[in-house]
Amino acid sequence: MPYVLNSIISQLFSEHIYRVLALIAAIILLAASNSSYALATNPGATCTGIAGASQGSLTNNDYNSLISSLGNFVQVAGNASGSIPLQVKISTEESSSNTTLNALTVTDFDSVRAINVRRTFPNTSAYTDINLDFRNSITTQPIFLTNVALSAFDIDYANSNGNTFDDFVQITGVNEAGTTISGTFQSVTGSNITFSDSLQGLLTRTVSDPNCPAKNLGTQCQGSVQFSQPVSSVKIRYSNTGYLRTSTNQEIDFRVDNYCYVPQYIFSGTVFD
Repeated sequence: MPYVLNSIISQLFSEHIYRVLALIAAIILLAASNSSYALATNPGATCTGIAGASQGSLTNNDYNSLISSLGNFVQVAGNASGSIPLQVKISTEESSSNTTLNALTVTDFDSVRAINVRRTFPNTSAYTDINLDFRNSITTQPIFLTNVALSAFDIDYANSNGNTFDDFVQITGVNEAGTTISGTFQSVTGSNITFSDSLQGLLTRTVSDPNCPAKNLGTQCQGSVQFSQPVSSVKIRYSNTGYLRTSTNQEIDFRVDNYCYVPQYIFSGTVFD
């Protein structure tokens, strides 16, 4: 009896340990999987060092409002408790009338929203410009936002029988002097995306990089920038690197991660002499 009981207890204990170890392994794998796909924080999404600045970013509802009112200025709720009088307009321009267009949509992954851009370009030199214009909701004049930071996702390379493209994203802005400037590349840990100084844009640099899943806002194909000067508008140009001779259906997502604004006090009334 003691021998039989010891054998049974030993077997049950071994099975219990095995199940515990299996559970721990599953948790570790799940955590690793989620961390590899979840978007990373844009390192430039900060207002540190700007005295008196209010910091804001778009809310999930703001993305819906902007897309539903495409081409018109929309009052941005933001997350700055109303301290930034901001309106934003999104519009698009196409380089070719032969580009197959899909309407801009809002994608939602893990309760985080972004704007999805999907195009089938007729050739590798064709592009789509997505313009974001900022204006002051009080004066209806252009508003210059500091440390504007954006991220683009699903910037990848595909070379197969049914899908051939090499994503290329340029993010530029217009400063107070009216000059077009490029966003400063922000290195994101775990990302394969680099910034080409010669092309002035974001791309995947090795053809062996895997084709990233669409609309999952994964870090692997995330490219982030921040503007070092105040800008009143931002242009996201989506095209191809030209590395491949053909292009088919391709898509990216993008988010506005951050903006800063130092409140300007405006007084109105009648002056008596």
